[in-house]
Amino acid sequence: MTLRGSAVALALLIAAAVQMPSMGAEQAAQPKPTVLTLEQALAIALENNPGLSIAKDQVGAARGRLGQAKARALPQVTGAGTWTQQGPVTSFTIPGPPGQPPETITLGQSRTRSAVLTLTQPLDLAGQIRAAKRMASLGLTSAAYGVDRTANDLALSVYNAYYGVLRARDSVTVAQQAVDASQEHLRIAEAQFRAGTAPQFDVLRASVQLENDRQTLVQAQNAQQLALANLVNILGLDPTTAIDVAPVVQMPSPQPTAPAQQATPAAPATPPPSPAAQEVPSYNEALQEAYANRPEVRQAQTAVQTAQAALAAAKATGRPDVAIVGNYVYTPDASGFVAVQHSWNISANLSIPVFTSGLVHARIREAQANLKAAQDALTQAQQGVGLDVRSAILNIHNAEERRRTAAANVTQAAEALRIARVRFESGVSTLVEVTDAEVALTQARTNQVNAEYDYLVAQANLKKATGALLSSVRAALGVDAK
Repeated sequence: MTLRGSAVALALLIAAAVQMPSMGAEQAAQPKPTVLTLEQALAIALENNPGLSIAKDQVGAARGRLGQAKARALPQVTGAGTWTQQGPVTSFTIPGPPGQPPETITLGQSRTRSAVLTLTQPLDLAGQIRAAKRMASLGLTSAAYGVDRTANDLALSVYNAYYGVLRARDSVTVAQQAVDASQEHLRIAEAQFRAGTAPQFDVLRASVQLENDRQTLVQAQNAQQLALANLVNILGLDPTTAIDVAPVVQMPSPQPTAPAQQATPAAPATPPPSPAAQEVPSYNEALQEAYANRPEVRQAQTAVQTAQAALAAAKATGRPDVAIVGNYVYTPDASGFVAVQHSWNISANLSIPVFTSGLVHARIREAQANLKAAQDALTQAQQGVGLDVRSAILNIHNAEERRRTAAANVTQAAEALRIARVRFESGVSTLVEVTDAEVALTQARTNQVNAEYDYLVAQANLKKATGALLSSVRAALGVDAK
């Protein structure tokens, strides 16, 4: 066999080896995945995520603490009973009337029973109960904001994971287009080599390029499977669940410019974003919206109010307080000279802290320090939200500009490839020029895919940063901050 024949055989073997894995994958029986929309994925995550369930449970606990605080201000009735058996019982005898036997008088009873009902009504003159109710109410509000905060973070994770699957899938399409083009180049190079119009180098170059593109395709397919696994994990589904995602309306895949002999059809060209999607608020507008809606800020504001109520409660411990107490006593076994079975009393109990060894002042200092810490935490939360908003707006502008230039670059790269192919088929240039043009087009398509999904991710980040993303999920939470 000649050297030229060996090169052709080597190229054919490489091409066959490249095609075999894909054929085996097609023949393998795979379960049909469930296709989810973004809204369905979000609903599943809100239903299954354990972190969100924990936040909801904390709301229930906070609601119970509020009920306890309210009950302290209402009348409290307690019952108590005693049963006493004693002996011996003291007695003495006195002479009876003339002609009558003496009379025995017993002092006390061997069995004594009594029942007591006590009614207590605190007047809360010091304000301790009112402060406790205020703190419990704010605690419930904070817990509800905690649900919103968890849901806001979870929704962004779902958006990112969902777009990650779409990004990976479009990257597979781009990689497949590159493989199809390389296969076509190899076919042309082999034909020209057999006809004696192209050197052996062109066949080897086309074979190497095909193998490189095939490796890129395998990596893209693996990245797609990893993206799907990540989405399954975020949704809280069983790891063996087979799912797929539906494309979003405003994100079609890039327009194909590969050869006609494609094994995988490409999607239509990506249009520019809709006018509504292009409307990016100013930083000040977005920041004010974030301050009003972000659960982190609202929760920090609630923490400041809670610390203020705690300070009021600490001060109240140093003031006098009054409680009204009423008792009703029933003693069925009453005995003696003045036996009373039913009795009652009402009293007003006044407590005045006279000397507490500095306990009240220490409580006040602690509450003041906690209030200062809560105010600092609010400032920190506002600064963090401000950074989130600014980063999201900058990323949107950056991605929007990149998607415009990427679309134009794909058009130019496709035209450059067309010219390179014409020159190659006319014998004016070598296959190296065509291969370089194909690599440039693949890179341009990859950049376009990344720019498009970076734009969608930036939009989701801005919605999360301003709290607007909560409007998409609050109806499914069942808990709203009041």
